[in-house]
Formats: sequence, structure tokens, C-alpha cells
Amino acid sequence: MQDYTFVAVGDYNNDIEMIQQADIGFCPSNAAPDVKAAADIVLEQSCEQDAVAAVVEYIFDRLS
Repeated sequence: MQDYTFVAVGDYNNDIEMIQQADIGFCPSNAAPDVKAAADIVLEQSCEQDAVAAVVEYIFDRLS
């Protein structure tokens, strides 16, 4: 299993650098197109559909 020290979640262009620098970068389904291109994982959930909770669940699933 890969270690993730720095996990990032973002949805707009000001988040791209953070996502690129993270060990793993996520974005919600309604993120800007450039953010989706930069993210490692594009979530099925939107910002309004608990995208951050989906990231936390992903992390905990990887730890189990």
C-alpha cells in the first residue's frame, strides 16, 4: 500500500497547484475541467454530495 502524507481535494483552478503537489489529489465531479485533468481521482460525488466524505472513506478503505 502506498503512503499518503499529503492528500488534497479541490474544485476550482486555484486548487490545481495544491492537487499537483499532493501525494494523491482528488476533485469532485463538478470541478472545473482543468482541475479534473490535474487530479489523480475524479470523484463520483459533487461538492454538494459529500465529496470530502468520499475522500475520507477512500482513505479509510485503503487503511483497512
